[in-house]
Amino acid sequence: DPTHVSIGQAAELRGVSVRTIRREIERKALTLETVPGTRRSGIPVEQVYSRWVPIATARELLRQQIDDRQKENMRRRNRG
Repeated sequence: DPTHVSIGQAAELRGVSVRTIRREIERKALTLETVPGTRRSGIPVEQVYSRWVPIATARELLRQQIDDRQKENMRRRNRG
């Protein structure tokens, strides 16, 4: 889903721990919400990136990271 990121993804993108992200959710600095049309929860991507880049850029960066991760996973699977 290009509109939300998981807690783990948010931590990775901000360069902090999952625990730090959970603390930010508890302090209401970030919002954990149900992703529309799913049963999953996520943090709106604009909350993760809004301090640094425009939302369109944030979404593109997120897509690139997801693509890179999927490519790496495919490489690992093909090795074994």
